[in-house]
Amino acid sequence: MSSNAGFPSDSHREPEGRASVPPPACEIAPSAAEHTFDFAAEFRRAEQGVAAYRDALGRSDVPALAEALTRAMRAERLDYGPHRMLCNTLRPHFITVGLYEHVRAVVTTLVRAMHRVARCALDDVEMLDAFGVTSEEQALMRVDPGYPALTVLSRLDTFVSPEGLHLVEYNAECPTGAGYNQRLFRVFNAFAPLREFVAHHPVSWQDGSDDTLESILSCWRAWGGEGSPRVGIVDWQEVVTRGEFEIFAEWFRAHDVPTVLVDPRALTIREGRLYGADERIDVVYRRLLTTEFLERRAECAVLDEAYQRQAACFVNSFRTKALHKKLIFSIFHDPRFLGMLTDEERTLGARHVPWTARVQDGPLLVDGETHDLMTYVVRNQADLVLKPNDDYGGKGLVLGSQVDPATWRRKVEEASMGTHVSVLQRRIPLFQTAFPDFGGNWCDYYVDLDPFFYGDRMYGFMSRMSTQRISNVSTGGGQMPTYVLT
Repeated sequence: MSSNAGFPSDSHREPEGRASVPPPACEIAPSAAEHTFDFAAEFRRAEQGVAAYRDALGRSDVPALAEALTRAMRAERLDYGPHRMLCNTLRPHFITVGLYEHVRAVVTTLVRAMHRVARCALDDVEMLDAFGVTSEEQALMRVDPGYPALTVLSRLDTFVSPEGLHLVEYNAECPTGAGYNQRLFRVFNAFAPLREFVAHHPVSWQDGSDDTLESILSCWRAWGGEGSPRVGIVDWQEVVTRGEFEIFAEWFRAHDVPTVLVDPRALTIREGRLYGADERIDVVYRRLLTTEFLERRAECAVLDEAYQRQAACFVNSFRTKALHKKLIFSIFHDPRFLGMLTDEERTLGARHVPWTARVQDGPLLVDGETHDLMTYVVRNQADLVLKPNDDYGGKGLVLGSQVDPATWRRKVEEASMGTHVSVLQRRIPLFQTAFPDFGGNWCDYYVDLDPFFYGDRMYGFMSRMSTQRISNVSTGGGQMPTYVLT
């Protein structure tokens, strides 16, 4: 079992040691067989691996394994809050090399299209308004962060099933999961059933910890910094994801990058430089969401001043906002933006990105046809999802198929008249597959596949599982590592 040997073509590092500079993003075109790619066949191949892993698990003492896995996760800070572990299954997620390569090609093309359009929106108030970027957010976006990238660290959430690949949303601002992923690989690589499995079924994986650090260092250098910076991971002291901040802090320090965890309320500025925990901070690794920053802006006055004055390098900057809005997916369906895309991007967007549109009074454009908003949403309730344009963790999400008609109509009417932007999105097909819980019981779960991006280059995945159609860890789901069957 190796973290890179035999891995798909963008692997370039040894599993241990400091990350090298990531290579320039290569030109990746979707497979010429895009129209005929057989998702179902790739799932059948992966299921053969799952069956072999199930056999290995069946020969084990499951209660002892569950206890050992729990201890290992607790030692690696993989608890999510005080009462549960981040991972709630005894097996990882398996995908095939063929599926990996196809997903990588498609999502890389789509992400690059979103980046290009969002960059055009920087100086176009009409476009920013179309994406639902508020005036306060636009003012923040106009502040030059000191380096060119719109987003440095991001995560694309997708579902892959035997029917195909479907994007869900783009977490371009403060994505979680990469630090947890590193420790989950560490735990599972030492897990007896996986070690037995890989003796006969080679696997590979991608841990993006080095990429996270190197991306931060690259921004520091582009910002004009020299030498090794001091990093401050900034978010509220009380957030449930603080364990991941501690994981990253340990990793950065182990690679000679001093790092502290700082609540934005504990920051100060001295002689034009930012300080936290009595340490100078050269780089703010921002985990504080823009919406929370703006809602509590008075409490973040020092952070605000530091950003405005470039008293530190911010990663990510506040320029991520247009990309982070769920309406960024509308570029693949709204005639106002289709002309900014290539033929290939339009084709892939139509196939893999669900129709997404703003909820507002007036006509609704769907697949080139104009409809009355309420008439359309009532008639197509089972096929639609209602979401806030800018929230996370499944908050505010309403599945038309899961509520009665009166509730659905009321929710859409409230969204159309509300002060916060909401979106309608076409429901995507989901797929369930079997995972063993800590009692050894195999149950069907919904599973997503979420690629990490460093700039516009994809490297590695995380996966989440849930018995509910919303696969968020914050709503009770779990995270597990994804291995590629080689």
